[in-house]
Amino acid sequence: LDKGEQLLLRNYLIVCLLLPMSQRPCAVANLQVQEIASMWKNRTLLVDKHKNAHTAGPAPLPTLEDNVRRGLDIYVQRYRRASEDVSEVFVSFTKGNALDASTISAAFARWFDECAVLDYHVTANSLRHDQSTRAIEDPELADVAVDIARGMCHSEETRRTRYLQT
Repeated sequence: LDKGEQLLLRNYLIVCLLLPMSQRPCAVANLQVQEIASMWKNRTLLVDKHKNAHTAGPAPLPTLEDNVRRGLDIYVQRYRRASEDVSEVFVSFTKGNALDASTISAAFARWFDECAVLDYHVTANSLRHDQSTRAIEDPELADVAVDIARGMCHSEETRRTRYLQT
């Protein structure tokens, strides 16, 4: 793959990891190479290092689709060129430094902008807001709203006070 195609692959994988659980970009930014070894048996990556790890525990990143798991393997084995001291999965192509949460978030938004699938700008944060709002407003989700918040590493209080859209 050329550099542009490698960037598309990396950004596609970022979208695939953030989208199912509306997870925090910092969970993807902190995903370690050694953590992806478990994805073939568990189908969910558990990231120990993220914003609310001290209260919420590991952040779940589902990798249910075989193409996502194969894509992660290919990316790590062939295209990830990290500095020796960098263990994060997603790195800069130029310097080999780990991507921070804001860069992960920008890659997520750029994917949707470039695909021109939607007529509005999507960010990882707007996705989280939308998911939380739906869990509050949709009567069919009332029974699982707490589980949704937990999967997003939110407390119930945070979900209700900070993410409700009106």
